[in-house]
This record gives sequence, structure tokens and C-alpha cells, in this order.
Amino acid sequence: MNRSQSATWMTHGKAGLTLFCAALAFFCVIAATKAVDSAFAFHAALGALASIAAAFTIVNRYYDRALLPRPEIGGWPNHNMGPVKFSAVMAMFWGSAGFLVGLIIASQLVWPLLNFDLPWTSFGRLHPLLRQRLCLRSAEMC
Repeated sequence: MNRSQSATWMTHGKAGLTLFCAALAFFCVIAATKAVDSAFAFHAALGALASIAAAFTIVNRYYDRALLPRPEIGGWPNHNMGPVKFSAVMAMFWGSAGFLVGLIIASQLVWPLLNFDLPWTSFGRLHPLLRQRLCLRSAEMC
């Protein structure tokens, strides 16, 4: 394939990821050949195939897109911000849900009548939710 002078080079991140996938495939092949257990050999070979496929996909997409002009809208680069916006909104949602559970638990410790005699909203049912959330943030609290 002939490339023009205006073609862009592969970014350091893509090149590094390609080299990492190639090295991982190499080590997975070594692990598969030296494995004593057949299940470990199978999973190491599966990891090697996945790493080779990932490296091939990165290089293939680079050569497919290297000659295309950069997408622009009104002179500004067009970035796909959809996944970033979705992740930010969902992080805010789950953060708010976690804070709400913590507020309900703290309120029930101060005012025990707030569970309204409903077994699924009692402190004993909601406390594991808060404890699990704390364990995910810090391993020392578990």
C-alpha cells in the first residue's frame, strides 16, 4: 500500500498497546507450551489468540484509517464524546444512589422509626450495601 506524505503516524499509545499485545501473545504461547495442566494450557492459548487478534486489529485499523482525513465539524475535531458522557452520568447516578443509601442508614441509626416496620428497609438489610460499597473503595475496611 502506498502512503502519501500527509499520512499520520501511529500514536505512541497505539504502538505501545500493539507491542504489549504482541509480547503478551509471546508469553502466553510460552506458558501454553510449558503448562502441566491442560486447562491452563487451553486458557494460555486462548489468551495468545486474543492478544494476536487485538494486535492485528489495532494495526489493521491504523492502516485503514491512516489515509483518511481527520473528521471535523465546523473546523473543530469531531470526538466521540457519547461514551464519556454516558460514563459520567452513570457515575453520578450510582454515586447519588450510594449516598442515598448511606443517608437512609445514618438516619435510621438516629431515628429508628424511619424504617416504618418494613423488613427490606431496616438497618440490618441496608447495612451490607453500605459495607460492600466501603469495601470496594478501601481494602482495609473489610
